[in-house]
Amino acid sequence: MNKHLKNWLAGISQALVLYPEQDHFRSPRGDFRKDAGILRSDAAKVARGLQKNVNKHGKIDSRLR
Repeated sequence: MNKHLKNWLAGISQALVLYPEQDHFRSPRGDFRKDAGILRSDAAKVARGLQKNVNKHGKIDSRLR
């Protein structure tokens, strides 16, 4: 029972935090550009995969679903 009470109190304390230690996360300089490049690369991979599957299987009529 003691373990459950401690767990419950820990959860309540997290839920009642009004002012966190930091307002937001600040990444070091240049990391945004790096992350944007990685995200752009990932989006291009997804788009190529989708295009590959459309070319392989053809378009599916949404009315058939």
